[in-house]
Amino acid sequence: DPTLVPFLRAEVTGDGSVDISDGIAILNFLFSSDQSVQCLDAADFDDNGRLNIGDPVSLFNYLFASGDRPSPPFPRQGLDPTPDDALGECR
Repeated sequence: DPTLVPFLRAEVTGDGSVDISDGIAILNFLFSSDQSVQCLDAADFDDNGRLNIGDPVSLFNYLFASGDRPSPPFPRQGLDPTPDDALGECR
């Protein structure tokens, strides 16, 4: 599909890096009316097709406690290796 664009898993703010601001953006999306997350698939840290509190918690664990790294595409941009209908694809 030519409309799909590569993305970096866990990089949701659009600033090009994976950091604490990405986890905060996911929390804001989940628990407030903030709809600024443009690529929900990027916010799905574990690529399970669902966006929930586990995603920012896993991101913080990765950043600050040597937790598991995000699912692909990571550490480089790419297309989602496991497309899902629930979150849609990044476009």
